[in-house]
Amino acid sequence: MRFSHLGEMFFKNAAVEPERTAYLYKKDGAYVSVTYREVEEKVRNIAAALIANNVSKGKKVALLSENRLEWALTDYAALTCGAVVVPLYPSLLPKQIQYIINDSEAVALFVSSKDQYEKFRQVSSNCPNVITIVGMDLPSGDSSYATLDEFIEAGKKYIKDNPDCINKAMELIKPSDLATLIYTSGTTGDPKGVMLTHSNFISNIEGGLEALDVDENDTFLSFLPLSHVFERMVGHYLAYYVRAKIAYAESIDTVAENMIEVKPTLMASVPRLYEKIYARILENVENGPGLKRKIFYWALGVGREYVN
Repeated sequence: MRFSHLGEMFFKNAAVEPERTAYLYKKDGAYVSVTYREVEEKVRNIAAALIANNVSKGKKVALLSENRLEWALTDYAALTCGAVVVPLYPSLLPKQIQYIINDSEAVALFVSSKDQYEKFRQVSSNCPNVITIVGMDLPSGDSSYATLDEFIEAGKKYIKDNPDCINKAMELIKPSDLATLIYTSGTTGDPKGVMLTHSNFISNIEGGLEALDVDENDTFLSFLPLSHVFERMVGHYLAYYVRAKIAYAESIDTVAENMIEVKPTLMASVPRLYEKIYARILENVENGPGLKRKIFYWALGVGREYVN
């Protein structure tokens, strides 16, 4: 394998072209670009803050958030420490969050918003292992959590006194070490945590690239939940492995609009999206003039004949 673990993949790729755009996200109605240098610095500082909070190899870090840049930063930062990331679907209910946090024995929790934090707060007294709580979009001034900006600043200070803390943590990581616990919905009973190692992901990436022609000239649009292994593999790790740009859709409802804005060359998808696109096209055709309908169905027939 090209990399021993996902933390090594992150930092080595970030060093290739530091000023190149790594991520795109929507802010104030427009997409904003973030360079490899910027994400590397933030990941390094978040990782240092985790280490300062005694999050070390094998410790579990829960991540309760929608798809966003901070999801990726937190994931790589935790993996850099040798920690195990436990992604939580933002649609989960408080009791479900409680179960997964306790079952995984998570000691840290990152939440995206006030709504997500409130769900955890309802069950926080039943989650005694969680010592560190970080909010991505939470206001400052609440002693029950740290904002992500505050956490990053704490990491900066820790690195000044412990400049080798990241390298020391990464030296302990082996390919066979656990990288994540992904909890399945399950058909019966409580969710089960699927154990995946660093080498599981990297070998899958390299196997996938034998079939997919993807490189640094591509742009991914990420919209499926990163809490699921499919999007995490394709639109997160594989995309970063080849240093393609990764753009985040605002939501599942804005995918069509975001596709026009980002002009992605690749995206991981599911049949339901294609069904929705197909239904929308047919609706527009049926509501259009007769000549337009005839041309459309004629072209569709020609296409089917060519494929067959």
